[in-house]
Amino acid sequence: MLQYWIPFGIIVVALIILLVLVIKYFNQLRVLNIKDIPKMKVAELKKSIAKRKVERAAEQTLGRVGSIFVPLQKLVKDSTKSINKKIQSIEDKYRKLKSESLQPEELDDETLKKMIDEAKRMVKDERYGEAEKRYIEILSHNPSRLDVYESLGRLYLLSKQLEQAEETLTYVRLKKPEDASVLTSLGEVALMQNNKGSARDYFEKAVAIQPNNPKYLDFFIQTNIDLGETDEAKKALSQLREVNPENNKLDSFKETIKEAEKKDRERMEKLLNRKRSKKK
Repeated sequence: MLQYWIPFGIIVVALIILLVLVIKYFNQLRVLNIKDIPKMKVAELKKSIAKRKVERAAEQTLGRVGSIFVPLQKLVKDSTKSINKKIQSIEDKYRKLKSESLQPEELDDETLKKMIDEAKRMVKDERYGEAEKRYIEILSHNPSRLDVYESLGRLYLLSKQLEQAEETLTYVRLKKPEDASVLTSLGEVALMQNNKGSARDYFEKAVAIQPNNPKYLDFFIQTNIDLGETDEAKKALSQLREVNPENNKLDSFKETIKEAEKKDRERMEKLLNRKRSKKK
């Protein structure tokens, strides 16, 4: 009797694993793709990656149990094909939704303002999926609105979709290379990607364009402190004190810079002591 239950148990375990994989990778496709953004068509790549993940994981599962129960191999492969069909179905559904609900003519100013305000409220309420669809809808009617592209990029930044944020904001920067706001947003993306060097470069460019903007100076000072560039941080702090003397971060920045300089001195002293010890 036991010999009949063992193969059945293997099938059940394999199906449970496949179900977990489906749940895990389906979530990657539930956000509407931004195919309308010129030169940023990532939908097909995302779908392909998700499909390959499912297939690889299914094959790994198969490798563990195939030698025990060969008919299970066909079951796993058939299930994988079914999953891929469902993934394709999801993509087709969103394409159909977009083509049916959107009209090509431009929106009038009143309707456009209303839709932008709605999207902003959705972002404020952290309804990022709904806001994304609204912004894409606006862009399908008014594709030249770079401010809406920037808002979409900020949405991706806030929802921590960093790759999409970087792509969307980079597109806006190509059109508006001297836009300090876009440069700062790209700096924020770089910070979230733990790339402080690139972030500092973006903030430096933003400050060069708008030297009296407290927000840009704030980012620039903090990033310089984090990178140990205390001289640059002090210059920017003096600039911030001039343009915004009531800024409540002035004293905090001053103390942080002092601490950073102290650590630098201690580090240098340790290095010198090591060199002296080696000479002896």
